Amino acid sequence: MQRVLCGFVAGLIATSLGQGDSVAQRRPPVRPDFSGKWTLVAGPQDPHRLEWAISQDESSITFVTANRSMTYKIDGPDIPYETTTVRGDVWKRLYHARWVSNALLITTKTDSSIGRWEDAMIWSLDGGGNLQLVTVDATTSMELVMKTQLLTYRRAQGTPR
Repeated sequence: MQRVLCGFVAGLIATSLGQGDSVAQRRPPVRPDFSGKWTLVAGPQDPHRLEWAISQDESSITFVTANRSMTYKIDGPDIPYETTTVRGDVWKRLYHARWVSNALLITTKTDSSIGRWEDAMIWSLDGGGNLQLVTVDATTSMELVMKTQLLTYRRAQGTPR
């Protein structure tokens, strides 16, 4: 009798824990907030990536650098964008932003006169609160070659977390 009762109690606990887990899994995940001003502390010194001003809400994120601003709809549709090179070639791009766990993945598909390719940026926070940016870029000089960089940014003093 005692064995049967112990088995029943163990089964009841396992069942209730399983239900508790499924309730917790239905809650939307808490995502990191990248909002603020960020300054490069480690990585290649690209003048277009030395500082970022980022604003973010639940559905979008905006990145501002010295020479451009780009807003992405998070987990939304692709965003078309066209640029014209100095030679007059039109490059058509599609941007897409989505969460992958606690990292924001932004992909860019480019269609141009020199070919088609896809690049990626992965934004996340490290354990010290620094902003990590991993870029994976196609190179236009060699097929099958990708350029990968890790850039680390520190939140500017006085910027709220």
